Amino acid sequence: MNLSTIFVDNILVINIEYDHLDANNINQFKDEIKSLLGEPVATVFDLSPVQFIDSSGLGAFLSCMRKIKGLGGALALCALQPTVCSIIEQVRMNRVIDVYATREEAITALQAKGL
Repeated sequence: MNLSTIFVDNILVINIEYDHLDANNINQFKDEIKSLLGEPVATVFDLSPVQFIDSSGLGAFLSCMRKIKGLGGALALCALQPTVCSIIEQVRMNRVIDVYATREEAITALQAKGL
């Protein structure tokens, strides 16, 4: 398994332990997160180890966001490597998914939203 989880208060923090999220491993990633996203819960994805992401990886996060928001939760990304941050900014995904520099900032922001 390439994901680990912890709860901080009522916020689910998912640590992604992949060094890349692309077409080669995205199905495994989707299978792993499927069982984690079944409740309305605020979720933070910690992407600190991820060095590269392609469109299939970005699409997976958009799918997660739609599912989580549909359940009444919220999603945030944190600890992005510079290359991953650049890709997310280039496609303007940071306009639809909140991105934070650190896990603590993401958790604090979601708590401030009452989630």
